[in-house]
Amino acid sequence: MSKKLDDLYVFVESEYSATGEGLTVALLITRAYPRQEDYDIEPEFITINGKTEYHPGSMKNGPGFRALREFSEIHGGFLARGAQLYSHEQFMKRRAAYIPRVVENLLKDPEQPGNFVWHTQVHMNFG
Repeated sequence: MSKKLDDLYVFVESEYSATGEGLTVALLITRAYPRQEDYDIEPEFITINGKTEYHPGSMKNGPGFRALREFSEIHGGFLARGAQLYSHEQFMKRRAAYIPRVVENLLKDPEQPGNFVWHTQVHMNFG
């Protein structure tokens, strides 16, 4: 199942810590759907002689780029500077404790939910 999840979702993490400032962990799980500006050539339906064909267009920005852009928009540029992409397996090994059970359960069926985005930011100061 992990391979299929890696095909559907992008898993992003950033961690920041500094003496006296504590620890901040920011996480994102997203489908990273493309926006209009992510295409070199937009997809379209073309009808020639009564026959309609779909042309998928071509992408200039892949899912990793799109997920990091989304991460930056949610968590800000400072945390995005340290953001890393992980496979589902790596992400869960590193951050399973931060993932709510409802999110874990949704990821068990790769077909559901369709348009899914989950993010969180946890800040801990031990000083």
